[in-house]
Amino acid sequence: MITDHLWPAHQGVLLPEEVATLQRVFDHTCTTLGIKKKSMQAEGLAATLFALYERGVRTEKQLEEMVDRIDFL
Repeated sequence: MITDHLWPAHQGVLLPEEVATLQRVFDHTCTTLGIKKKSMQAEGLAATLFALYERGVRTEKQLEEMVDRIDFL
């Protein structure tokens, strides 16, 4: 789960629906790219998703488009 990769600063800051959006993008990207969810690549993906979200990238489509441009492997 993406919440496994939350830093203490993020805990309690995101609403459940925001976490759900990030989780769907995280799951989709892990499946599409074959990233194991407990790997360093997953850690990088989660960090990237949180950073993008904090910078105003909020929709699933926007998040997916942004992470599609990054090589996590």
